[in-house]
Amino acid sequence: MSASQDPRVQAWEQGLSLPRYLYLDEDQYGRDAHWLRDNLWFLVDHESRIPNPGDFLLYEYNGESVIVIRDREGVVRAHHNVCRHRGSRICAHSSGSVNVLVCPYHAWSYALDGELRAASYMPLNFQRERYALKPCHCEVECGLIFVNLAETAPDFSLFIGGVTSELEFHDIPHAKIAHRAVISTAANWKLVVENNLECYHCRPAHPTYWAAHPGTLGDPPLQDTALEPDAHAESEVARKFNAFVHGPNSTYQRNGRRRLIGGGFLTESEGGAPVAPLMGRASYDGFQTQFLLGPLTTLIMNPDYTVLYNFRPRSVRQTDIEVIWLVKDTAVAGVDLDVARLIAVWDTTLREDKTLLDYNQLGVASDAYQPGPYSTWERSASEFDRLYVANVVNQRP
Repeated sequence: MSASQDPRVQAWEQGLSLPRYLYLDEDQYGRDAHWLRDNLWFLVDHESRIPNPGDFLLYEYNGESVIVIRDREGVVRAHHNVCRHRGSRICAHSSGSVNVLVCPYHAWSYALDGELRAASYMPLNFQRERYALKPCHCEVECGLIFVNLAETAPDFSLFIGGVTSELEFHDIPHAKIAHRAVISTAANWKLVVENNLECYHCRPAHPTYWAAHPGTLGDPPLQDTALEPDAHAESEVARKFNAFVHGPNSTYQRNGRRRLIGGGFLTESEGGAPVAPLMGRASYDGFQTQFLLGPLTTLIMNPDYTVLYNFRPRSVRQTDIEVIWLVKDTAVAGVDLDVARLIAVWDTTLREDKTLLDYNQLGVASDAYQPGPYSTWERSASEFDRLYVANVVNQRP
């Protein structure tokens, strides 16, 4: 695939928001969706959702449906939710547990590993081994399930990068889900990503989030606080990260940093007091760890809980935000886990973002919209736009 400048972006300048058509055009959305499919690993869920053989959940992306299931040997697998007979969906429910996968149309049945078990009244020369469910690329890293829907998957080790050590540090493999929410926005996926990459709007739009980071969200913008060794944390200096790491032909392959919460707060909560037991080897050192895994997935690891949120493009003007709160597996609600306080900061913040994004989409849909200049607080959003134009818009068949 050779690069060729799209004429509609020739007049666009780095440092301005994107041209209007990139947020509205159905054909461009189709190219975006295919690029994301081919170049990203999608975070599906935490594997505690499917603890036993036969437990499954569905992952949906841009009209595709994937069965993520634990097989008899305990291996997490991913199969396209498409019967090899005449194409019917096999699983209709978003999650469940089965002994065998059975198509509801003509009762072709499949083992948990995807192999075809039974297909009645087929000709004598029927070769059953040719009709296993089509697999999807699937990886499990420290309890987190990822899938890729391309024919050839990108290198997972490059995608996950240096995240593994932090997942282990917080014992994410043995975490459990304390709460889940899905927030649907009437906005193009790029508006959602750009919003996530800047905090220029945080003071006027997110009072709860602003108050949960006392004194650390002001100037200099997007500046990591220097870390000092902490007697109660394991090698804090070694846990510094580069602010941005780009993989080949990627938009934010990885972005990790340790960030001061501020104000003497122990965790990211209203008032800064703990909301759950400490996770793994973490301590109340006043810091949190943040990672972007590509443009669609964010991990925020506090000492006592972790927030995962996924942006799932649904159409050119709809993007869902799925949010998962993880805590220590032994935490008990009402005893050492306060679920209401656990979710207060991010549930409030992302629901405020929904309103902002819905209005943002309405604005860019207007004939009066023209690309506007980014502030110094929006450098990451501006850099995302540059990479998006270079890697997606200008890479045309």
